[in-house]
Amino acid sequence: MISIVIPARDDDIQIFTRTLESLNNQKVKPKEIILVDSSSNNSVKTAFDEFDLGKIKKIYKKIPPAFAGKSTNHGLKAASSDFIGLLDTKTLPDQNWIRDYLEFLRNKDIDVVFGSTKFFASSSFQNLVKDCSYGNDNHETVPGTIFRKSIINKQYLFNENSRSGYDIEWRARIKKELNFKNPDKEYISYETLSSNIKMLTKKYFSYSFSSALIDIQSNQKEIYLSIFLVLSLLIVPRWNYLIGGWDANPLYIPDIAKKYLLAILVLFLLMAFQRRLLKDESGSLSFKLVKFTLVVGTFYLIYNWNAIFAGWIEDAILYIPHITKIFVSLVLLGSFISRGIISPISKQVPISEIFPFRFLQLGALGIYLDLVKFPGYVLGGILQIIRTLRNLLRS
Repeated sequence: MISIVIPARDDDIQIFTRTLESLNNQKVKPKEIILVDSSSNNSVKTAFDEFDLGKIKKIYKKIPPAFAGKSTNHGLKAASSDFIGLLDTKTLPDQNWIRDYLEFLRNKDIDVVFGSTKFFASSSFQNLVKDCSYGNDNHETVPGTIFRKSIINKQYLFNENSRSGYDIEWRARIKKELNFKNPDKEYISYETLSSNIKMLTKKYFSYSFSSALIDIQSNQKEIYLSIFLVLSLLIVPRWNYLIGGWDANPLYIPDIAKKYLLAILVLFLLMAFQRRLLKDESGSLSFKLVKFTLVVGTFYLIYNWNAIFAGWIEDAILYIPHITKIFVSLVLLGSFISRGIISPISKQVPISEIFPFRFLQLGALGIYLDLVKFPGYVLGGILQIIRTLRNLLRS
């Protein structure tokens, strides 16, 4: 009744073997397992060939190096069952996964049942990452998803050109037009969180850049673009002053404030043009511009508070010493409390694992990850606008 599709690319063989064991132990076994391998060697193929799956049919497809979205699409097209399940080589399904999901799909009104994944840690660093990013909640994921094969057409295939974020984009398309269900309990375990800060940094930057590039998670992208505008608004107009030497300095840029404001205006016009051509209905462009203006205006007003309201007269009633430092400190403190206390509690992390001092680690890691995502969202967002306009003009 069901085909399982697993994309692979130079993955950990030991964990992949556990995934196969989990499938072999299902109370309702799949008809076939389709492994789409874009690895640089044959280690995944060897492990797949050597593992005894009994009567479960094995289908192996070797393709050139590809992102997971493209590999998954190859598997979807090869599936022969009425239902298709998605996993990856790092996910471990509960033994009742297939049985319960097919029971959900007995309801003809449901097209897709999304994966319900819980994250686990095996080291103190991974545990910190888990509590900071995922907590003890169940998370909606593509791995663990089972759906009717009839929905697979061009519209519901995966984005093949994105390293990450393709799963969120696919789920968003599914939710717009199909009926779906999210189970109440976890059915998938994920145990391979980043084991060091280098891996974590690379993962979060890549994720934010790819997500912005394919125009998903628009709220996060807008927040980071707003912060970028604020920072640039504080720094760029004062550039010549900050570098010192003015026109004697090789880094001096004449009329930089005018050029900067012109660049911001062009950026807004490009965004408006893009939304107009795409007939984007995800939200009012005028409302988004108002939000941008309010965020940027608030920061700019505070930055110039003493000049505007007190004329730099220290005895004036409205003069506030060090207002910029106070404001930035409050923003950082708010972010620290949010990332170190509020967010973990909302994700079901026990209070005993937050206090008395662990919230300091959680807050510091959370702010660090925000700083890592910042350039990814900004660069990806700007490139996405340019790429979309270029493609539209070409067509």
